[in-house]
Amino acid sequence: MVELLHEIWVEHGEDGQALESCYLAGPDGDDFRRLLEPGARLVHLFWAGNHYEAMTTYHQFLGREEYTTEHAGDYEPYPSDWRERQKSLFTKEC
Repeated sequence: MVELLHEIWVEHGEDGQALESCYLAGPDGDDFRRLLEPGARLVHLFWAGNHYEAMTTYHQFLGREEYTTEHAGDYEPYPSDWRERQKSLFTKEC
């Protein structure tokens, strides 16, 4: 199964509330990272093989209740070409 590296970021809104988000590391998360406010912090990195696994890890990291979904596609493995795009992050093959 293809696993992709994910990032959890925290930034603070105008009212000081922590705003967490989870995106793919590498080029598929570039557009998201450009939207982050100055001072946003990368707080966690993890690997996941599909959307469901990623959101489950994200919810657990934040201490939220269990992630649920009704979308069958969330359980589908990530496409291998997505992993190929992430390879640019690594100097050695993972």
